[in-house]
Amino acid sequence: MIRRLLNVAVLVALLLANVQAQKTVKPATAGGVSPFAPFTQFSATLTSGLLKDEPRKVYRSGEFFRVDLDGTYHITDLALGTTWSIRAEHCTSVSGPDIRSYPFAAYRGYKVERFPGEGKETVDGHPCKIENVTFTQKESGLKTKMKVWKAEDLQGFPVKIELFHPARTYTVSYTNVSLDKPDAALFKVPAKCTDFQKGEAKGSKKSAAKPSNTLPKKPKP
Repeated sequence: MIRRLLNVAVLVALLLANVQAQKTVKPATAGGVSPFAPFTQFSATLTSGLLKDEPRKVYRSGEFFRVDLDGTYHITDLALGTTWSIRAEHCTSVSGPDIRSYPFAAYRGYKVERFPGEGKETVDGHPCKIENVTFTQKESGLKTKMKVWKAEDLQGFPVKIELFHPARTYTVSYTNVSLDKPDAALFKVPAKCTDFQKGEAKGSKKSAAKPSNTLPKKPKP
């Protein structure tokens, strides 16, 4: 499990490799907002993704993203890029987002171009508008291209995403989507949590099995 977490940064780096531009189309929104940015409160079932994995329940509340696994849950701070792996007997923190938080953890500070797709499609019972999106890293100019199916009955939530990479096309899909704000208790982190890279505990001497009453605090600048 920890090894998989540590591989996240490598996999994300590979996914952000340069994708050659396709034929030029006038964008609907150039330098605009990411299609994922509006969705800061939701819950859903991740039915496919960047990992070959079972369907997983996921939740987002503000900058915190939770993934339910077998006997474990992961909470990623999307702003800090830190992930806590939590189970009843212990808690471990590592640097980097859980890969299942993609694409909500990715493309911050990128230039965004959004192109209208052709026609409409129904995905998992949701009528969807299709959009082609290009993310460009400002420093290097590297481009990432994807196709997004935005559910009209879910305020445009991306129920399906195809990410085009030179090696293959990755598909990320969401079912059972709710745009209601998740319970804040889902994002609690134990007061004592071991830093995997440093091998030391952070926080108070409270039992790791007992969650604190507040969300983890970001360090002061």
